[in-house]
Amino acid sequence: MIDIARLPEDQVYTLYQITKARFEKISEELAKDSEGTANLNPELGNEFHNVKSDLDTLYRYFQDKRNQKIGWSLVDLYNLGPNKFISVKFYPSSDAYQKFGDSVSGSMVQSSEFMTREFIEAKNNGVKLEGVLCFNADESDFHSDEQKLQLKNLGFHCRDIYSVEGFGL
Repeated sequence: MIDIARLPEDQVYTLYQITKARFEKISEELAKDSEGTANLNPELGNEFHNVKSDLDTLYRYFQDKRNQKIGWSLVDLYNLGPNKFISVKFYPSSDAYQKFGDSVSGSMVQSSEFMTREFIEAKNNGVKLEGVLCFNADESDFHSDEQKLQLKNLGFHCRDIYSVEGFGL
């Protein structure tokens, strides 16, 4: 494993995705190998353990990063503007990643949480404010109808957000 502390965060995220894809491929190969024979490929088994170790290291890295800071607050997201089309990537260690995969695309749902006194004071004073963001997934988004409904009604915690990219920002 390379020294991930020296890499920019976006490169570590890409490395996580590549490592995860490799882990899934090796897992499939091992499953096929174990179905037909009693003799498992020892090289494939060793590679599985190495890739699993790398994946665990990367997962812990993102878990630590997520716990260290609030990257995106409700105020930050509100300041992007309503009805802006955005793509949100989640930390691999987050609940949102487990529920919705690595990303969602669409627009924020303007909820009553954006109009509370606490929110308005935080917005006016530049304070980071955590909370849940409800989200309208884009029609072309690959999520199931059930996931889209969960995004709209239950949302995800802003602490789960790794990055936000937008169009017209």
